[in-house]
Amino acid sequence: MDCKITDNGYTYKKPSKIATKTDGSDVVARSLVGDVIAGPAGAIIGGSTAEKHSTITHGKEITVHDFVVKIIVNVFSDPEISVKIGRDHDKLDELCNIITLIRKNA
Repeated sequence: MDCKITDNGYTYKKPSKIATKTDGSDVVARSLVGDVIAGPAGAIIGGSTAEKHSTITHGKEITVHDFVVKIIVNVFSDPEISVKIGRDHDKLDELCNIITLIRKNA
């Protein structure tokens, strides 16, 4: 008896995020100056010229596992048994331990 573990998983990257912040006190100060110089329209234009800071958070790379354990036995009618484990690492470890135990006691 023998066994092979195959991982049919895939990797993907989460999208990056961009957050832009404007200093609130800078908006107020620029709006007041704009209002004094050009009235209400100046206040709007002055506030919109406030300094903005952007922060980029890069997305993490994620790996999704899809484990399949193939148990190869010495039987001609059905020499290979496939057990789909999926993402469950604990189940994979448990099955491998059982197979190891069987091989030691065979």
